[in-house]
Amino acid sequence: LGEGRAYGLELMATKNTGRLEGQANYTWSSVQRKVQGPRPAETINDGVFYAADHDRPHNFFVNTTYKLTTRISLSGQFQYITGRPITLPDARFTINNTQGLFYNSRNNSRLEDFHRLDLMITLKGTARRDKNWQGNWTLSILNVYARRNPYALSFQNSNLPETVTNLNNARQVSIFGGIIPTISYNFRFKTN
Repeated sequence: LGEGRAYGLELMATKNTGRLEGQANYTWSSVQRKVQGPRPAETINDGVFYAADHDRPHNFFVNTTYKLTTRISLSGQFQYITGRPITLPDARFTINNTQGLFYNSRNNSRLEDFHRLDLMITLKGTARRDKNWQGNWTLSILNVYARRNPYALSFQNSNLPETVTNLNNARQVSIFGGIIPTISYNFRFKTN
C-alpha cells in the first residue's frame, strides 16, 4: 500500500589530542513516504510523496571538552535540528455552527527548528592505589539560553485560523522551556 524513500549524507570531524578535544557531526537527509491505496479513502496526500514524520533534513551536533587541569575540565554541547514536519490547515469552515479545518496536503509545514546549548564542568577525583574505583563530580547547565523548543502545535476550536498563514492563535507545546541545572556524581571501577 505504501512506499518510502530515504537518502542523505553524513560528515564527521574529530579532534582527540591536546587540551581541547571535540567532535562535530553534520547530517543532511530526506525521508519521504507515499501511500496510494486501491480506494480513495486509503490514499494519503493524493498519492504524492510527502515528508515523513521523522524527516529532519539538517542535523548538526558539536561536543567539545577543554582540560583546564588534569582534574578539571569544561565541556559544551550544541545541537541544531530542522523542525519536524506537521500538517497545518489550509482553511477554516463552518457547518451548522460547528467549525472545522480543511487540510489540503500531508506535512505541508514544519515546526520551528530545534537548537540547544548545554555546558558542564567536571572535577575528577584523585586516583589512589588503595581504592579500586575513581569518581568525579559534574555540574551541568542544560538549555543554557532557555530555548522553548517546539514539540507540537494545537488549535482550540474557538480560535481556529482563517488560513494556514495566520498562526497567531496556535498553541505551542514545549517539553523543556527553561534552564535546567544538574549536579551528579559518577564513579567507575578500575580494571586490571
